[in-house]
Amino acid sequence: PEAIYRIHVRALNGVGASETRTSDPVATRGTPTPQVAVTLEELDDTSAKISWVCPRDKAVLGFLVRCTDVRGDSIVAQVEVDPAAWSCEFENLAPGRVYRFEVVPKVRRGTAPVLPAVEGRTAAERPSAPEN
Repeated sequence: PEAIYRIHVRALNGVGASETRTSDPVATRGTPTPQVAVTLEELDDTSAKISWVCPRDKAVLGFLVRCTDVRGDSIVAQVEVDPAAWSCEFENLAPGRVYRFEVVPKVRRGTAPVLPAVEGRTAAERPSAPEN
């Protein structure tokens, strides 16, 4: 929500305190922050499927969905999906690694805060069949 603030500042040092100075009014602009619940639906050795629930809101223009390798804290994949989408699949993940999946609602003024992420470890690489 939008609000108006005044900032009051007073310096304090070894000599004492200064007079309080007050800023001009500062207005914030509200950004809707729809609540998103992210669920890890499927996870195998090289892929993951996540889904989310978000209240229908005309302010939501879509979603930015990220897959981050927790080990290096690097983004492995990032996709934009439309507001009607409620799931996303990531493929070509490395076996045996922990990934964090985040969904960020895109709104008219950029993006809303990243809301609860979910983490999961891909399965270790499947052993090959024995040879005779």
